[in-house]
Amino acid sequence: MSKVTTINPIMRKSVKRGGTTYPGEATQYSAELVKNESITIRDLNNGLENKFVIGDHAEYDSYNLSYHGPIIAIGEKTVTIICQYDVKKHEAGTKVKKHRLSLDQFAWRNLKFDLKKTCAANQETSMYI
Repeated sequence: MSKVTTINPIMRKSVKRGGTTYPGEATQYSAELVKNESITIRDLNNGLENKFVIGDHAEYDSYNLSYHGPIIAIGEKTVTIICQYDVKKHEAGTKVKKHRLSLDQFAWRNLKFDLKKTCAANQETSMYI
């Protein structure tokens, strides 16, 4: 039986800039996760929710385009995603670049993530850049 872990709220990491340490702070997101199975992220302010399981696509980076790929691991502190174009290499056992996002990064990038809309937006944007 899998153990469900609820993180309410997700904490932002503390950072050190210019010799000053800024402590971690609570974010507006919460998460309910089952290690290496699924993660459900929620916005505590407006009630939005999105659920992902291993193998679902999620965004790991963006600039003009949204870079996304399948989730390969879900841990208590991070979610690991690979590029959509490296799936066959990964399945064959070849080493590929993994993008490990903290729960805070994963939540703000993927709360409103919709694969169909993202692919359509990427296709449209790529015509102009």
